[in-house]
Amino acid sequence: MADIERNYIDSSVATSQVRPIWRTVSDMFENQKRDQSDAINRYWDIYNCVLNDNQSYNGNSQAYVPAVRDAIEARVKRYQSMLFPKIGRQIEVISESGDRPDATMAVMESHVRTSGIENLMPAMLRAGDIEGQWSLEVMWSKKEHIAKRVREVRDEATGTEVQTLAEETVVREGPRVEVVAAQDLAVYPMTAECIDDAEIVSRRVWMTDAAMDEYVDEGWFDEKARKAASKTTKRSPGVARSEDAGQRASGTSSELYLVYKIWANIRFPGDKDSAPAVIFATGERNVLGIHANQYWSGRTPIISEPVDKIGGSFWGRSKVTHVEKMQYLLNDLINEGADSAGYSVMPIVMTDPVKNPMISSMVLGLGAIWQTNPNDTQFAEFPALWQQAFQIASAIKAQLMESLDVNESMLGYAPQGRKNAQTVAQEGEAAMASIVDTARRIENGVLTKLLEWFYELDQQFRDDELLILQTGEIGMQAKLERIQPFQLYERYFFKWNGSEQTMGAARIQQMIAAMNVIRGIPPQQLGNRKYRADAHFIGLAGGGGEAAARRIGRIAPDAKLIALSGHGDRGTVLDMVRAGVVGYLVKGGSIDEIVQAIKRAAAGRGSRRGDRRTAARRGPGPGGRPAAPLAVRQHRAPAAGVRPARSASDVVCDAREGLAGGGS
Repeated sequence: MADIERNYIDSSVATSQVRPIWRTVSDMFENQKRDQSDAINRYWDIYNCVLNDNQSYNGNSQAYVPAVRDAIEARVKRYQSMLFPKIGRQIEVISESGDRPDATMAVMESHVRTSGIENLMPAMLRAGDIEGQWSLEVMWSKKEHIAKRVREVRDEATGTEVQTLAEETVVREGPRVEVVAAQDLAVYPMTAECIDDAEIVSRRVWMTDAAMDEYVDEGWFDEKARKAASKTTKRSPGVARSEDAGQRASGTSSELYLVYKIWANIRFPGDKDSAPAVIFATGERNVLGIHANQYWSGRTPIISEPVDKIGGSFWGRSKVTHVEKMQYLLNDLINEGADSAGYSVMPIVMTDPVKNPMISSMVLGLGAIWQTNPNDTQFAEFPALWQQAFQIASAIKAQLMESLDVNESMLGYAPQGRKNAQTVAQEGEAAMASIVDTARRIENGVLTKLLEWFYELDQQFRDDELLILQTGEIGMQAKLERIQPFQLYERYFFKWNGSEQTMGAARIQQMIAAMNVIRGIPPQQLGNRKYRADAHFIGLAGGGGEAAARRIGRIAPDAKLIALSGHGDRGTVLDMVRAGVVGYLVKGGSIDEIVQAIKRAAAGRGSRRGDRRTAARRGPGPGGRPAAPLAVRQHRAPAAGVRPARSASDVVCDAREGLAGGGS
């Protein structure tokens, strides 16, 4: 078995296998990805509003209409707000045993915060729309530094407390995430369905002298090979994006080391079978390091998903592809119109130079005297072509926005034309449907996989306890807790739930609005009756359902509460039972089942299993009123590879019996 601590650069068995792998990687970057890289450069020019040779009109005006940029930024902002909602939790963790894994949840949330993924997400989303691929590399970072702290020690000779400086090693470790440009990522074969199916994966990394020396110190690079490496003047995507931000690289600052990080299977000395390896090289004749893949799973730590997947290919299509020429035409029309508008406000003077030889006196200026015959001089106007140009440009811009699934509400504009509230709501709903579909693909293809990597890296590399902040209801629940390193005794299912949280909040707002409309109906229109709501749906995924149920119970003791949640674990159900809900539904059921649950709760009937036996033993609910039987239904299938948990009804019955008997 290969030694993960060893650099196999001195092994002829290993180096002989690297040469054909390098040739494949070199061919992918130099030939197979050439057209893709050229197209991506054009798309970034469009985003950065750079006029280039693709413009047909070459006049005085040099304006650029940032239509594509505005559309992409609107999409990025909307996706960001949906993936990272400001309320509730966007992470769901389900344990194999069915219990609520609070510690695991807290660690995952801590890794999400410390890795800065929320700040990196706009860059990834923006690159996805422009380059056609969402790509990240995840790794574990561990940094140590010496800190000096003042401590008080007792002087035995004098018996007094003396302050002294003590040194201690501070370790900061955790997952690190980097956005990977599509131009710097190569996959072989190109027809692979995903990263795990690829035979070879390579990422180009642009490194400084300090970064190269750090890799030597950590044992990744051979010191002799590092000294033989030479810098390149190739313009990396990272340097290009820095130049877009106004930072110009010149001289030695633009020269970096171009290192290829390659994941492939090779046969290590002494092994019969191939094993996952990671290779570092700057060229075929300069291999910096050959190592066994250090991760327990042996997987490639690259997460890459296509935005618009092309059938039979690993890669996706950029969102700019279909609107590229429309953006060029829009610029041409705006510039032509701007020049036309400028010409139209300038007078055209026509005169006969034979009859008016003093044409040099015909100068536009205050108090100017023209020595000409007014009968032989006429004024004309340039045709107002800018009006038609701007009309056509507006139509093109509207089509461009439609092609990118962007509407007025996403851009923050007020509705154009005469639109009633229903029309505006329908447009917002249509836009939301498209956004939710893409957001869920990002969650399933990128963020959920990222959580799985966080858990795997934490298991493998974290040896010390982790001090993290666990938060609950604002102003009421918050504490620091030390989490011990994870042990390999239980499996977890991870899911990113940002879009579900956002949609849940939107649905709650819609229901509140509907309730307000219904409550405003005059009693005369309802036969002298007034509508009163008996059930509300409280979203539980953010942990606010229990507090909301208790508050509603205090305000309206006669209210009947039904909880609708995505969680069916024992801990969540038990918390809601204590809070006094009379019905508990797990998401996934039909409208009819929800209606029946409301009717059962209103009639004081519970679920079919053990309600009569346990309802009398539950004790009083909120406000001191007798607790009604609990109606529970579960409709979600267990995740693949996870042992099915007991039904929510079983969990609730056990929970109620535990409450009645003083258990927890």
